[in-house]
Amino acid sequence: MLLETLEIYRMTPVQTIAWVAKKAEVGFFGAGILSLRSWALSTMKEKTAAFNMRRIFRNVDHARSLINSAPERQPCRDEHEIRNLFKRLAIPMKKLEASGTCYIAQI
Repeated sequence: MLLETLEIYRMTPVQTIAWVAKKAEVGFFGAGILSLRSWALSTMKEKTAAFNMRRIFRNVDHARSLINSAPERQPCRDEHEIRNLFKRLAIPMKKLEASGTCYIAQI
């Protein structure tokens, strides 16, 4: 999943909409609407991060190096494992809270 997410940054807008259509099992028009809705409801911070990622992935060699070095999937960690990870990395954590299907660590 992580590799697939990184590959999206290399796609053109038309390729991205086709990918969304396939994943969401909707038509091309429906995928376009979903994409526009997602963009409209995202924060400026998220939009800025996406534009920065696109800029990084513009260089084909850099993009390929990043994609090839990424793990195929992210390990699933529970609260105990997340706390241990931060402890091993010597990163002080102010707060850890569960939010839906993920944990949010405030450092």
